[in-house]
Amino acid sequence: MKFIISQLKNKLKTVFIPIVTAEVASASIWIKAGGRFEDLSNMGISHFLEHLVFRGTKKRTAKQIKQEIEGVGGLINAFTSREYTCYYAKVPKKYISTAIDLLSDITINPLMKEEDIKKEKKIILEEIRMYKDMPSYYVDDILNEIMWQGHPLGRPLAGNYSSIANINRRKLVEYKDRLYHSANMVVVIAGNINNRQIRDIIQDKFAKLSPKKDERKPSRFIYKKHKPRLRYINKITQQTHMSLGFHTSCRTHPERYALAILSVVLGGNMSSRLFQKVREEEALAYQISTSLAKYYDCGSFNISAGIKNKKLIKAVSLILDELEKIKKAGLTEDEFRKAKEFIIGSTLINLENSTDRMLWMGAKVISNDPVLRVEEIIRNIRKVKSNEVQEVADKYFKKDNLNLSVIGPVKNDIGKIRNIINNFS
Repeated sequence: MKFIISQLKNKLKTVFIPIVTAEVASASIWIKAGGRFEDLSNMGISHFLEHLVFRGTKKRTAKQIKQEIEGVGGLINAFTSREYTCYYAKVPKKYISTAIDLLSDITINPLMKEEDIKKEKKIILEEIRMYKDMPSYYVDDILNEIMWQGHPLGRPLAGNYSSIANINRRKLVEYKDRLYHSANMVVVIAGNINNRQIRDIIQDKFAKLSPKKDERKPSRFIYKKHKPRLRYINKITQQTHMSLGFHTSCRTHPERYALAILSVVLGGNMSSRLFQKVREEEALAYQISTSLAKYYDCGSFNISAGIKNKKLIKAVSLILDELEKIKKAGLTEDEFRKAKEFIIGSTLINLENSTDRMLWMGAKVISNDPVLRVEEIIRNIRKVKSNEVQEVADKYFKKDNLNLSVIGPVKNDIGKIRNIINNFS
């Protein structure tokens, strides 16, 4: 995959990804503003601001913002993460200048009217209620709370009832002014378009932005060994939902490739050990999977599942048994080879269109991560040795690194779950 990274005079970074066969172009604006940049007094403000900018600008009403993109068959959206916010649009390539103009408008010139703030508060409070009513999602919030205790990484991105009630226009304007500046932003364009022409458009739309120096950097997470942590909500549900997490290294650590292989082998697809054991053989779950959370200074290995009620004890026991097995015996040659091929194939598939490439590149550049070409990533995956995967499993799958959250009718199971955890090495 080809790409061109440059920087304007005001320190705004731009990334251009040429795709000569594409009839569709994607544009995005990335801002280093997310949950990690908040404190208890403004928790949820990054996500709130992401919602609010779609309410209108000096040039466009909320309805016009949507119609201008959707009216040509395109899509426009945004998301907030722990470390950045992204606004993006996908349009037929001849409308790419319109997409850039609109995205720059909502991020630079939002009105943030008092009446819109009041409306958005109601919507976000409903969003919070919705997630609390969805145990498969809420169980992950609980896991984050116990894994990243006392740190912004452990707080819900949407905030809570109290923090949303306390957000006002002054706080929103101050937060935007502090973080929505040119040195803290990246513009990414992908498609079959002229790079020089696009650069001129970006220069025109963002020229008025100036860089600022922000002394308040997000606090680093410092891991300290602890007893295994378990938190549960005893609640009548159709399934028992669980999320198991282990602290790991940061997203740029050399062992990230071994961790990726470990994740695939344990729960990355329908051939994985946990899927086969917990779902196919024992029929305890419909869904079970693994994932990696990756931050600039830390990370985690997570296992999530929706378990048949009254089968939590057996499921947790089976999961921990599989972790013990991989620590002691490592991987088979066949599953090691297939896991590598799965990652390589998934990487190629996930970079197939303009939006996928735009999102991948934007996340790298806004995070100041090394931008490796796909060929380099594939080489790094192929270089991983089987014993390296076993080593990271043994390094992180430990009792004093274990965190478990559960939602379901489980009150009578918790004592036995604690015993199982305490017997985990």
